[in-house]
Amino acid sequence: IVVKKTFQQTMSKLEFYFIPVLNPDGYVYTWNTDRLWRKTRSGPTGNFQCFGTDANRNFGFKWQGPFSSSNPCAEDFRGIAPFSEIEIRSLAKFLHSISSSLRGYFDLHAYGKHFVYPFAYTRLVEAPEAEKMSKLARLAVSRINNLPSGQSAPFSVGSVARSIYNANGATIDYVKAVLNVTYTYALELGPSQHAGVNGFLLPQSRISEALLESSTGLFTVFEAIARGE
Repeated sequence: IVVKKTFQQTMSKLEFYFIPVLNPDGYVYTWNTDRLWRKTRSGPTGNFQCFGTDANRNFGFKWQGPFSSSNPCAEDFRGIAPFSEIEIRSLAKFLHSISSSLRGYFDLHAYGKHFVYPFAYTRLVEAPEAEKMSKLARLAVSRINNLPSGQSAPFSVGSVARSIYNANGATIDYVKAVLNVTYTYALELGPSQHAGVNGFLLPQSRISEALLESSTGLFTVFEAIARGE
């Protein structure tokens, strides 16, 4: 009851915007044709007439670089130009429309159990307010890692580039650098990074665990924003 009351009090102080699926055409394609399809369904592009762009390499901050591909057939194809994808243009337009009140931004991914923040494009430059983001992420992860779950590996904390890999044109880099949103994170859901391709195919039996872990981490950030931190 205490937890529920605290949750309600925190949520009542904030306004939320949810985008359950940013890439609907790609999502449908995963069910109809290729379960592990990653990209949008734009195109075809290039000599081999390949379809799709990696939506998380298409944002207009540090878009063209060594950590995305110019090959239309590659999994991490950046697109023919920044914001070439209608999904990314639409998201950017919406975020700009609410940017004056935007205090937190979360990009949920599968998989690997990482609670990460900008920058993705480089390990050499600290993002603005990196220490603030790191401190809150460490608190969130400590709560997640203390959850009673027999098969959970711990979450890690750090910048995307230092914790996972480098990436150009990433959504959280754009939101942090261009929109200056204080708490900007990507949450890589479970299972752990050693699950191989099966990590993208989470069994139904693990959904409640993933929900508990992610909601615990997200709520930690919600609390900080509600307190005006």
